Amino acid sequence: MFADTFKRKPPEIRSVRAIRTFRTRRRPWRCECRELNACAIVIEGRAKALLIHGRGASSALNRKVAADYSFLVVRSSSQVTIADFQIVDVTNVSDYTHPTNVLTASNAAFSPPTSIGLRPAISIENSSFVTLKNVSVQNAKLNALEIRNSKDVSVKGCTFSNAFMLGAQLVDALNTRISFDSNLFIDNRSNPLVLQGSSLTVTHNKFYHNHRASAWWASSTVHLPSSGGMIFIYNHVHSLLFSNNEIYGGQIDEQIDPKISLREFGLQVHGIEIDYAGDLGQTTDLSDINITNNLIHDLSGFALSVPMEYVQDPQVKLTFKNNTLFGDYQSTVSGIPIFAPARSSGYTGAMTYPFGNNCYASTCPAPQPPTPTTQADAPTITKHEIGCPGGYGIWLVGTFPASVYATVLDSSTGTVLNRYQGTFAPYAVLGRTLNDNGDGTHSFSFCLQSAAERNALDANGVRVFLTDIFTYLEANVTISRSQP
Repeated sequence: MFADTFKRKPPEIRSVRAIRTFRTRRRPWRCECRELNACAIVIEGRAKALLIHGRGASSALNRKVAADYSFLVVRSSSQVTIADFQIVDVTNVSDYTHPTNVLTASNAAFSPPTSIGLRPAISIENSSFVTLKNVSVQNAKLNALEIRNSKDVSVKGCTFSNAFMLGAQLVDALNTRISFDSNLFIDNRSNPLVLQGSSLTVTHNKFYHNHRASAWWASSTVHLPSSGGMIFIYNHVHSLLFSNNEIYGGQIDEQIDPKISLREFGLQVHGIEIDYAGDLGQTTDLSDINITNNLIHDLSGFALSVPMEYVQDPQVKLTFKNNTLFGDYQSTVSGIPIFAPARSSGYTGAMTYPFGNNCYASTCPAPQPPTPTTQADAPTITKHEIGCPGGYGIWLVGTFPASVYATVLDSSTGTVLNRYQGTFAPYAVLGRTLNDNGDGTHSFSFCLQSAAERNALDANGVRVFLTDIFTYLEANVTISRSQP
């Protein structure tokens, strides 16, 4: 009876505790879920083996109304296998007129228009020996898959597509022995895979056209876009094997021409990004990171973006070898599609790129190109003034490229108050202009958008950093009412 019920009306199942196999029989099923929690399946407190088995594309949980619940939750359970069916959610629509205070744009497919706190399509929590096999997740309202505080989890042959934010996320450092093998991550708006935990294996996966959107908004009126990696290696990763994967077709192009997103905003999609723990207010907690035998190509960003501190740190033990890299963005510093800036203040360590045995063309072998003999010049500011209505604006003149953005800090406290970057929708900054003066210099101006910036200018002044998007070289100037 239980199997018959699942075949005919699987959304009626709330909790699975005492059945061994949850399987469709000969006839396929497709469920259109229109009521609250109609498609929710919760497996909780399960200690005996359980198989939930569909019939591939002919078996689907298909949510027809926007609702905030997970399709499938495995909680405090063991020996659970979910195989061969689809999860299809309402199509996501990005609404840039209703920003959230944390994420990019609102998800107009969800009402009210917010993306904060939405549940993942599949959640695996405090569980062990869980297998997802040949499961497809489309249009997740936030993240397609989240795994937290779990061990011995295998994700194989699955497809994660068009998630509003992340494809799969390992949420905490307690995850251990998690593997992703032969999966497809495609068209997810942000990172398709976020890693955190120990003894992680990521092999034979394809990552195509992910992180296709970015608009980390500073406020309701000022948009702060952000580049990012398809693969995001968070702090607290130990013993990672990332091997024989393909990462390709990366560019930020949601509602904007990708050439403009690159030229005006410097928005790049990197292949693999290793986050700098200092940015998180943490000490580095990474070790044994092995990135080998991958194909990383045709990206608007770098194949690998990593702090130079980690390249040189024997405790991190970063290995990057036998990878094939082509059609990616070339660093003006290294001459290869690997970007490793020093991130900590006062870093005095080595600035070399000891990555051997990689191929730097579509036809191999192709050795590492030589380091460029000339390096880019840092921006300079030769003149500044206060402008805009009420005198709450900044005007800078100097030698710098068009690909710069400004960061405004409180000159007394060093607190970052805002950033100004780009002129085209959907990421446009109101009041920003950047003009070529025809004499080798540019003029850059913007009106201060927030009360905090205006108050700082009235008090002790603001410090403005002008940063080259592609080299991260900077110039800065302090501007106050008491000085020209």
